[in-house]
Amino acid sequence: IRRSSRRASVLRLNLTAEHGSALIIVRPDGARTPSSYQVVVLFPAQRDTWSRAGEDVDHFRLTTVSRDGRAEFSGVLPGDYLTAAIDTDRPGFVWRDAHVLERLAADATTIHVSAHAQASASVGAIPE
Repeated sequence: IRRSSRRASVLRLNLTAEHGSALIIVRPDGARTPSSYQVVVLFPAQRDTWSRAGEDVDHFRLTTVSRDGRAEFSGVLPGDYLTAAIDTDRPGFVWRDAHVLERLAADATTIHVSAHAQASASVGAIPE
């Protein structure tokens, strides 16, 4: 059991063996190498879920980018997601916020994750 916040008043459990994975390839952008983008986020395409981004650790995910530009997510619940490569060098950057997700969504890539399968997408970095 994972609790996303000490202040969370609701505990949501997703008990399922039905999950997939996602492989995101970050494309080079000019002089910047993919690893300089630092992280890739994966979040639901349904905007009405974004208000609970801070408490839903199963649908709102973040991982680092490897030196070869790959970001992998395992144990992803099936559904439609948006994914984006972002640079987190900015002090105080918080991505689990509905307003930030709205800005990311404008340039994000859509990906569908199915149970027992690996989805893949190629993304470029979202400009600051």
